[in-house]
Amino acid sequence: MSFNQLNAKRHEFEKNVKKGLQAFSTEGKKVLRDLGVRGDAYKLNYSNIQEIFADIKHFNQTPKAFIKNLDYATYEARQQFNWNKNMLLAYARQQIDQQVGPKFDTYKGRLRDQVTKIKPFPFKKRERIKQANTSN
Repeated sequence: MSFNQLNAKRHEFEKNVKKGLQAFSTEGKKVLRDLGVRGDAYKLNYSNIQEIFADIKHFNQTPKAFIKNLDYATYEARQQFNWNKNMLLAYARQQIDQQVGPKFDTYKGRLRDQVTKIKPFPFKKRERIKQANTSN
């Protein structure tokens, strides 16, 4: 692999990671909004983390309310995650069937050919070896 190809792969990887982080950030903001974080407080930084927790605590007076709101807030993200997982597994199975399956069949055929070329051990020699081992 040349340097240019490696550099192109790195850029593609960075682009995909940034896209994933952006989606994660968007979902995180939705979850915080659904948990009761107000206004610009969902701009996460260390100076307003206490404000975020205060908003969540104020909006969710009881643990039961917090669990209910957390379930509601994360429902869409969980469904999206499950859908992505299923699609990724289907794609992986398809790739295995297309790429690995033919190679496996080739190796299996070679092994079968090599096994059929092996001459069976003559029965008489087997008996003599067994007798020699039992007499010792």
